[in-house]
Amino acid sequence: GLTLTIKTMAEDMTGNYKCVGEATGETKAEAKFKVSSPAEHEDLIDPDEADVVIVPGEDVTLKVKKLGGVITTIYWECNGERIASESTEYKIVNTNNDNTLTILDADEADAGKCICVAEGVGTEDKAVFNLNYIEDKELVITAIPTKNSVTCKAKKKRCKLQFTVRAKKGDKTTTVPKKSVKICKLIKGKPGSCKKIAKGCKAPSFCRELKPSAKDAGNYVAVVSMSNQKVVSDPVTLTVV
Repeated sequence: GLTLTIKTMAEDMTGNYKCVGEATGETKAEAKFKVSSPAEHEDLIDPDEADVVIVPGEDVTLKVKKLGGVITTIYWECNGERIASESTEYKIVNTNNDNTLTILDADEADAGKCICVAEGVGTEDKAVFNLNYIEDKELVITAIPTKNSVTCKAKKKRCKLQFTVRAKKGDKTTTVPKKSVKICKLIKGKPGSCKKIAKGCKAPSFCRELKPSAKDAGNYVAVVSMSNQKVVSDPVTLTVV
């Protein structure tokens, strides 16, 4: 038998196709093709895009409305990172009518893009939120080591480097989010090898716990990034014996 293969179909190719014998001119086979246009994209959520202003220290709520189509999966991504359903920095609420992401104690680190992705059967829809940060020039941030030097035994399970970090706007004290503070080792005079804050420390105390070896000895600083400001504390010296 003979086979006709058409690799790419277009709408203007709709019609009748015949297989005709070369010698006799007799029609051996006949087929009719109808080429349909691709299915249109189905809107699953609204809005398509929105601009949001971040106010330092306040929660930011992003909300999408479900438009009635079948949604099999819905999730959020912020600055390229998929947000877990359970998080200390975010809160997600999903209902039959809408889906809401709340960024807790938002600051400049949250600026960028948050995208809600809704997936249906053979389709996908996205809502893009552009998060813009407003600088708070009146905020005063201080970061001070609790001790100027700390001596720890090698391989000790809990060697703690602790800093006191505060933020004030006029006479009012502002909460410093844990994600805004990192404790870093000074490498060639500049903060490097930064680590997140240990779970056991609560503001205004921020600490880093180590199980140190000789290579961990050196100077450490607290780096605070908040309200479009970056503050570096005086160093604390770690000696390992």
